[in-house]
Amino acid sequence: MNRYTGLWKRQSIQLGDCDPVETATVFWLQAGSYFADLRIPHDWPSLGEGHLQPQPVDALLPFTRLMAFGGTTETTESRLLWTHQIDFQPRPGSVDEGSVFWEAGNLIEDGQCETPDGLQTYREVWVPEPLGSGNLLVLQLDSPDIEGGITSHPRGLLVMVGEHFIHLYDDRGYPPKYATPDPTMLSGPELRRLLQFQADYGNRDSDNRLEIRLSSDSSRVGQRLDVAAEWQGECWLNRRPDRSGKPGEQRWRVLETAPLEHL
Repeated sequence: MNRYTGLWKRQSIQLGDCDPVETATVFWLQAGSYFADLRIPHDWPSLGEGHLQPQPVDALLPFTRLMAFGGTTETTESRLLWTHQIDFQPRPGSVDEGSVFWEAGNLIEDGQCETPDGLQTYREVWVPEPLGSGNLLVLQLDSPDIEGGITSHPRGLLVMVGEHFIHLYDDRGYPPKYATPDPTMLSGPELRRLLQFQADYGNRDSDNRLEIRLSSDSSRVGQRLDVAAEWQGECWLNRRPDRSGKPGEQRWRVLETAPLEHL
């Protein structure tokens, strides 16, 4: 395991010479070699009792501001490199890398990012959150397409560390090298397809029930994640309908697991 394992909540981001701000709830959950990241703006629209997909097309555009991604992490004492294997806004060829140092118990990350005004330097302040009890577990749902026996881009990723989990599920069926389009240029059906991506953060209790606390679809908050799921051998079997509503099964395989006390 590495010293970055755990749940981190972003306290602020500073772009260039601007003042540090925080306009979103940002969680980064780091296992050993795998991670997941969820970022939902503070002014995220509420759906009340409704669900995302049935909303009118003109009400969907604000939901494209979601940032959610996960994959593998390479770590050194002063640098982190995140490889996005599943991403709501994929950018093939882009590099997610930052230099890091510790200050007053927080992790400070410096790097560069693309903005509408071009390449900008940034500084993010990450605060460690209590982990509670439980183990470390990373599950992946493979995509149907396999290149050379290796999954080119997973369809789902579930990262759990202690009591925390982040769940990402991509039901869009985009090809591996798909690049995020300008959402304002999409037709209604294309926009609905773009938003067929679930991103949830929540907590796991002592009975392994996963309750959603924050989600890209606010109607999911307070619900349990995949209540029909069960363990079957080394796989997490999840019975959920396919796009047409027909019954189906998904087998999430274990990528990484370890007792929390060994972290």
